[in-house]
Amino acid sequence: MPKDTSVVLAEERKGKDSRYISLSVQSNGAIRVYGSDIGPIAESAWGRDEYEFWLDIEKDAITKLAFELLREKLQGNLSAVADLKTFCEHRGIATEFNSW
Repeated sequence: MPKDTSVVLAEERKGKDSRYISLSVQSNGAIRVYGSDIGPIAESAWGRDEYEFWLDIEKDAITKLAFELLREKLQGNLSAVADLKTFCEHRGIATEFNSW
C-alpha cells in the first residue's frame, strides 16, 4: 500500500461555496474518489449546506482501471516505455526494465 494513502485532487472556493475532491486507498484496498460541496449551492440543490459523494473502485477492479488509464494516457506515444519508467521511478513504483 502507498505510504500516502490520501491526497487532495482539487479544491475550489467561490464566495461561500466550496468543493473538495480527494483520492484515497481504503483499508480493504479499494480506491475512493470523494467529493464534498459546501455552501448555498449545495443547500439549494439538496436541502442542506453540505453534500458528500464518492466513487469506490474495488480492489479486484484496480488492475483493469490501471490498464485502461495507461492505455488512454500512452496511446500513440512512441516514448511510452521511457516515459512510464521515469514516471514510476519518480514515484517509487517498482518496475523491471528489460531489453535484448
